[in-house]
Amino acid sequence: MNQDSNTIETSSGSGGLEMFRNRLKKNKKEISKWARKNNISCYRIYDKDVPQVPVAIDDYEGDFVLQYFRGPYDESDIIMDSRIRSIEDIILEVFEIKPNKLFTKLREKKKGSSQYNKLSKSYTTKIVTEGFAKFKKMKSEWNFSIYNLYARKNAYSIFFTKTSQAYKLAILSFVPSISYNFIF
Repeated sequence: MNQDSNTIETSSGSGGLEMFRNRLKKNKKEISKWARKNNISCYRIYDKDVPQVPVAIDDYEGDFVLQYFRGPYDESDIIMDSRIRSIEDIILEVFEIKPNKLFTKLREKKKGSSQYNKLSKSYTTKIVTEGFAKFKKMKSEWNFSIYNLYARKNAYSIFFTKTSQAYKLAILSFVPSISYNFIF
């Protein structure tokens, strides 16, 4: 695997990333112009236009959301992570933004009980304008979490009864957490 993130070679090759870069430049020019003309500040700039790059990119007044759709071409998490990093690098370069303006989400099909294991909930808002209307989008965030809900690999204590029967007592089975983050 080549270390240069823009020429990373995976099962689908690096040509897809170059086509993605070119399409992103074209969309930036054309769609951004259309959005300014129509006084629209939040829009989808890219939606799986190049089949080798299965992503959607939304622009929320300069905050970009990258949605990566995991597929069969991602043979391992390592390959997928390097593809996502390469895509992120291209987005940062084309739109000339800082990394804190790019938010990445992984979209993948869930099977069995894994689709029901949501362990945290967050709420994020940001006020954006479209024409004369104002809408709430992401800026501040409430996060409710439970760490180690399944009680795996816990610290525990073993104690013995007079009959030499051993018992295991978990010290912390799970830990609830609440946090509020905001940008000012």
